[in-house]
Amino acid sequence: MAKETTYTEDNIRSLDWKEHIRMRPGMYIGKLGDGSSPDDGIYILLKEVLDNSIDEYVMGAGKTIDISIRDQQVTVRDYGRGIPLGKVVDVVSKMNTGGKYDSKAFKKSVGLNGVGTKAVNALSAHFKVQSVRDSKTAYAEFERGDLTLNEAAQESSLRKGTKVQFIPDEKIFGKYKYRSEYVAKMLKNYVYLNTGLTIIFNGEKFFSENGLKDLLVSSQGQYNEITESQISKISYYENIGTADTPLFEFVTDDYEDLSTMGIGESLVFYPSFADLDGDGDEDMILGEYIGYCYYLENTGGAGSPAIFNTFSILLDNEGSAIFDGTYCYPHLIDLDRDGDSDLVVGRRTGKLQYFENTGVGSYNFEFVTSNLGGVDVSGEGFIEGHAIPQFVDVDGEYHLLVGSKRGYVYYFDDIEDNLDGTFHLVDSVVDNINIGTYSAPTVANINDNNRLEMVLGNRRGGVVLYESAPTSNIGLESLDDSGDILIYPNPANDNITIQLGALTVGELKMTTILIYSVTGELLSTIQPKANTISIDLRNYAKGTYLINVVDGEKSTKKKLVIY
Repeated sequence: MAKETTYTEDNIRSLDWKEHIRMRPGMYIGKLGDGSSPDDGIYILLKEVLDNSIDEYVMGAGKTIDISIRDQQVTVRDYGRGIPLGKVVDVVSKMNTGGKYDSKAFKKSVGLNGVGTKAVNALSAHFKVQSVRDSKTAYAEFERGDLTLNEAAQESSLRKGTKVQFIPDEKIFGKYKYRSEYVAKMLKNYVYLNTGLTIIFNGEKFFSENGLKDLLVSSQGQYNEITESQISKISYYENIGTADTPLFEFVTDDYEDLSTMGIGESLVFYPSFADLDGDGDEDMILGEYIGYCYYLENTGGAGSPAIFNTFSILLDNEGSAIFDGTYCYPHLIDLDRDGDSDLVVGRRTGKLQYFENTGVGSYNFEFVTSNLGGVDVSGEGFIEGHAIPQFVDVDGEYHLLVGSKRGYVYYFDDIEDNLDGTFHLVDSVVDNINIGTYSAPTVANINDNNRLEMVLGNRRGGVVLYESAPTSNIGLESLDDSGDILIYPNPANDNITIQLGALTVGELKMTTILIYSVTGELLSTIQPKANTISIDLRNYAKGTYLINVVDGEKSTKKKLVIY
């Protein structure tokens, strides 16, 4: 006979808002997942926060949204009206609370149920929210929905808007990882649907005039028959193709008539673009032969074609011209990941200057170093290098490509949290590419295939497109960090020693050592005769390789760097 169960008033429970969300997360964000699918819950958390920033843009407040994902921490910063300071805690922790129930405040909105950020808060191990408006700021922190810090409004010089940071809770989601390609696709959809909106994700800009990247090609100088001298111009090619099939159509050989503005000697133009004055459009820093950087404000407005009518010599925070000898190759990038664009300048010496942007609302470049990362692409025995830098964000980690006078492209990593240290030189002859002296790389995803392409210019003219190889199934992500197999020294130069442990003679006969390039090409197959072997590397080019030790059904993978 089945035991009779009791059902009394003691069985009735009332859950507070966060308990219900954490107990039944699927009601709020759908499936959980580990980030391997674009509809997994961690992406829905990002979307819930981002939707609020989109609503601000739709209401005409804030044309730029900054997003960063580093490790497991997600940061979304908009420049809208900001949450009313007295309600910062309520709008992220009280159900059915928000401004979207009032049609006077939000005439249009992506979400109207007052749940989104509350769900993010409850499902996050750590959640922070900050609002800035009326020259004041308020701030609060939560852990799994519990309020741990509530700072009252105080004076602030920060730009108005809202900043949200959160770390999805592993107690809910287990082990997870954000995939940049899924986030990028989401952001492309947002900007396509919101003309004029700019979203910057880990340093990459998504903009929506027509959603396609155009091409600017700078020249060292074109011969002028009247003046019998050279003058630099920038040619503009409009992308009239589609998201996955770019097609560039020539528009003009003198973009914005820059050659007629009298900038320096009008030779060796090299531009870089970012929003430096906080108005939602991209301004220009232009390098030139004399060695100065020039600032050109974009007065076209967000969502409109750029207009550059005036220029001035770029000054640092002390009012001095940013100068270090002839030739100047600027690159604007949020190198310290604080939400604004810093300035890295490649120089004739082959080294990189670094100026941190310490401004609020507008740029303020403060000199940090004239030898960033110890980078020097001059080459042994040469006194000139002409470093032309291009930082690339890959899955939340910066990588650096540097063009050089000799025509080779250098590749550096170990940049994150190492701005005052020495970057790691991975390769000084990337893929042995050399199409001519003064190589000038730029990197972007131009055909919507979730892989990066590189456009490379050079002094003698013309540009070459390089597509990145498909990801190999040898999988650098599956590297084994165990101590059973040792490889040293690593990085190495002439040779390496591999210790296989204490294998028996029979196990050695079943063991094979395979050496691959990072693109998956099998380069060498070695049958070891002893547990400790030495491998001569003098026939291998500098770069990154993968060593796969196969012992029967077991496979152990290790990364090898040859310098």
